[in-house]
Amino acid sequence: EDALVVVGDFNATGWADRLTIWALSMWTGTRWISRGVECSHYWSREEDCVTTALDHALTSSPGTAEALGACEDVGCDNSDRCPIWRDEVS
Repeated sequence: EDALVVVGDFNATGWADRLTIWALSMWTGTRWISRGVECSHYWSREEDCVTTALDHALTSSPGTAEALGACEDVGCDNSDRCPIWRDEVS
């Protein structure tokens, strides 16, 4: 049996988005392996630097997902300015 993997920038910024990803996982019979990832991207607002899990992965095979890159180095807590990587990667 072939493995199915769906990865991408889902722009999931709220609970309604996360419910949609969960529904997609249920409908396709895949596992939402990035469900527990706290953040995968930063964006700057006037008052702080918001973090969220925009990027997600669903798969029909075993696997795990974790935040790497800027989120791994800097963490997911809001701060008064975004890390320099904000404009380079998601």
